[in-house]
Amino acid sequence: MNIIAFKAIHKFHEKHPRTQNSLRTWYTILKAQTWVKPQDAVLTFGQTNVDILKNNRLCINVKGNEIRIVLSLNYDKNTAFIKWVGWHKDYDKLGDKIHTVNSTIEKK
Repeated sequence: MNIIAFKAIHKFHEKHPRTQNSLRTWYTILKAQTWVKPQDAVLTFGQTNVDILKNNRLCINVKGNEIRIVLSLNYDKNTAFIKWVGWHKDYDKLGDKIHTVNSTIEKK
């Protein structure tokens, strides 16, 4: 899997060092994948750790569901774009915005 916007993961674990090992493990697993449909993510990470969202997006639980990562996927190009990384409690506050959120783009 090609992963775009890894900087979002890096910034998160720099701010929260205790998440580094879990995020590194998640990244290593994702990098080794070739997915052709959303259900492939479920097979990789487990049914309780993946939410299939609208707009070719997935939310994956990391670190025992403490962290959530939202990905936008292009299955034809085997590419995942990291759209959002945060704590579960912050994910819950996003509501319907989760289908269009794009916090990896820096605001000027």
